[in-house]
Amino acid sequence: MSAQTLVEHVRQSCQTELTNYCSQVTPGENRLLACIYAHGDQLPGQCEKALYDAAAALERAINTIDYVANQCRTDIETKCAEIQPGEGRIAQCLADNKSSLSQTCTQALSDVGAM
Repeated sequence: MSAQTLVEHVRQSCQTELTNYCSQVTPGENRLLACIYAHGDQLPGQCEKALYDAAAALERAINTIDYVANQCRTDIETKCAEIQPGEGRIAQCLADNKSSLSQTCTQALSDVGAM
């Protein structure tokens, strides 16, 4: 599930709570999320589940990035040193250099379904 899809799922599942508890909160910098968590004891099951699902998906994404970054560290340092991190640029650099990546990095990318 993409990050945008997760956000929309949480927004839809927690719409009533966002309206009731957080309508005066200015969106941005995780303020709405902080507001929802501040009312955690008042959340219905569907909103709690959406937040749990989003947190679990985020944890999986972080673990995946950490695994690939560790396995591909040398390749990133040698082939992508000039690339500004963010917005998938390092991943694109690795994809652009896939024919010359180390076996360790190639395996890690394969393990996570990136190749």
